[in-house]
Amino acid sequence: MSVYEPLAKILAENAGYETQTQYDLLGEIDAQTENMINELCQSNTPPDKVREIEKIKQSIKEAKPRKDKDSRVDIFIYKPNTDEELYIDITTAKPNKKEFGTLRRKMLRWCGLRFSQYKQAKIKTYIAIPYNPYHPRPYAR
Repeated sequence: MSVYEPLAKILAENAGYETQTQYDLLGEIDAQTENMINELCQSNTPPDKVREIEKIKQSIKEAKPRKDKDSRVDIFIYKPNTDEELYIDITTAKPNKKEFGTLRRKMLRWCGLRFSQYKQAKIKTYIAIPYNPYHPRPYAR
């Protein structure tokens, strides 16, 4: 665990949210949905996160709460006022294209895992990059 996770936890709790670091998101992804996630990640079309999450929601089957290879979430935040669930992965400051592809797949799988337990969940997934290595210039990669 890095220093960023406890810091995010403090900030979220001070804002009135429930939070947990190193959260294990339980669920199970059926073969059809897994294949769809693979197709989405291998597609050459530009990503459309909202549409992709909706496709996963429509495809996923209800399943038992099991630990998965992608279960671990760096930061989980629950916003009781809106019933939103935020799943955040903290990554290195200079991720490359391959790493972003891996993160995309992980976040789509997080959605599948959660929807396999509760289809009405209001899910938002994020990648957190702790700092700008190009400071004071804007991030450029």
